[in-house]
Amino acid sequence: MRGALGEKLPEHLVLSRVVFPDSVPRAVAGRADRAALVRLSREAGPRHPSPR
Repeated sequence: MRGALGEKLPEHLVLSRVVFPDSVPRAVAGRADRAALVRLSREAGPRHPSPR
């Protein structure tokens, strides 16, 4: 995926990590819980190093 995106987008716009959770965590109001999504992303594993 990174390779295909890298051919079309500048490096700084290519995703560093893609996570496919089994379900989207929900907040009390039923909306997506963004904080929980960030935690899932961090727990998913190492990121690709960002370009410098």
